[in-house]
Amino acid sequence: HWRKRWKKAGNPPHNILPSKGNVHIIANREFVDFLVNNKTAKDFYEWTNHTEVPDETFFSSMNHNPHLRIRGQYL
Repeated sequence: HWRKRWKKAGNPPHNILPSKGNVHIIANREFVDFLVNNKTAKDFYEWTNHTEVPDETFFSSMNHNPHLRIRGQYL
């Protein structure tokens, strides 16, 4: 099951529900600014480094968690 990919990393920070998606994305500047400068995004990025597929997890998860209120999210 795909959730096993994240199990060894423990619980993700900030109540983020991980999702699997594409490595490549198209994003607007506001979305990228959040990913680069926001502590929540940085914490989650660090968490993904302990998963089996960080490249397929980071962007998709940031995009599919509306509680993060990232400008430029596509839900």
